[in-house]
Amino acid sequence: MPSSLLQFPPLSTCQPNFWILLVMLLSGTVGGVLNYLGARGEEPKNASFWQSLLGGMVASFIVLLFLNMISSNPIDAVKGMVNAAGDLSKLFVLAGFCLVAGGSSWAFITTLSARVLRETKATRHEVQQMTSYTAENLISRGTEMALFGDGGRRELEKKAKEDGRLPPGQSLTLKWPVLHYGGVPHFDAAKWDFKISGLVVEPVRLTWEEFRALPQTEVTSDFHCVTRWSRLDNRWKGVLFTDVMKLIKPKPGAEFALVLAEEGYTANVPLADLLRPDVLFTFEHDGEPLAAQHGGPLRLIVPHLYAWKSVKWVRRFMLLDHDRLGFWERNGYHAYGDPWKEQRYSGTSRSEAKNLRARDASESYSLSTRRLQLLTRLIAPMKSLNWTR
Repeated sequence: MPSSLLQFPPLSTCQPNFWILLVMLLSGTVGGVLNYLGARGEEPKNASFWQSLLGGMVASFIVLLFLNMISSNPIDAVKGMVNAAGDLSKLFVLAGFCLVAGGSSWAFITTLSARVLRETKATRHEVQQMTSYTAENLISRGTEMALFGDGGRRELEKKAKEDGRLPPGQSLTLKWPVLHYGGVPHFDAAKWDFKISGLVVEPVRLTWEEFRALPQTEVTSDFHCVTRWSRLDNRWKGVLFTDVMKLIKPKPGAEFALVLAEEGYTANVPLADLLRPDVLFTFEHDGEPLAAQHGGPLRLIVPHLYAWKSVKWVRRFMLLDHDRLGFWERNGYHAYGDPWKEQRYSGTSRSEAKNLRARDASESYSLSTRRLQLLTRLIAPMKSLNWTR
């Protein structure tokens, strides 16, 4: 067996100490939990608390493997660290290693699982809308089922097509599927604000209370998703975009807007489209507060464009003199997104658009990368420590 990078006392001079292993396990677990709590403002944060605990346990195994690489007996190695120092200082270094390892392991696990779950969920919703209704909807809409056999969806879809309300390639849904990139951000009314900047005479910042105090209007409109489902007659209640524009004075040349939301999400929309009378920032949907998974507490609704332009968790918009592509537009989606012209993708094919999105997939791993960089900086000083007696 090659000589160890670090020399530790042999087995005959040290007895196993299980509380040291317990400290390692708890440290890794705390690392996973801290990562879960600290990552609530960035991707990935849609993991459960138990996934965080799993990350901590995985971190403990990582530490054991690391120790096994530098010593024939990991328990002896840890015991040697404590004995050599005469105190717990070096054990704290090891605990710190576990903390960062726990965060890194959890970030990798949840990022990979979140990507798979997002793709699976998107496919499931798309197929579900193109086939029969689920058992849950058949039960909840028993009356309609008795009349039409499938909750009424097919009959309503047929009528919507006859009335010219369903864009080409779209399928009617009576539900409201949940599709978005990343997780659902945490809302804190005390810290929330809304900003208007760019080509304006004077920038504006509103608190949550100030925004809620603006005049509110109810609008009924249809909603078309690029994944080929449409939901009709949605009742939105909120603040018209035109009323928000009354708070500012645009500078000459302001013809475009870049809408910004939580987690750095952006979408570009021509200013003229936002000034239509049915475009609004909504707080409510169908008489209920807008759910967080659907963009609550505040979502921009642009009914005449595909739904990715109706930005969830909106926090700001900038007025510009040029069209600056947003998140999905940079990743293969159409710059404008008219459902009646099927402006879904900017590429020549759907596969090309997927390739463009895959090229930018590294963004979802940024959190893991930062954890690994911190881990590297923590390991480096350990090589200079004297671990021998």
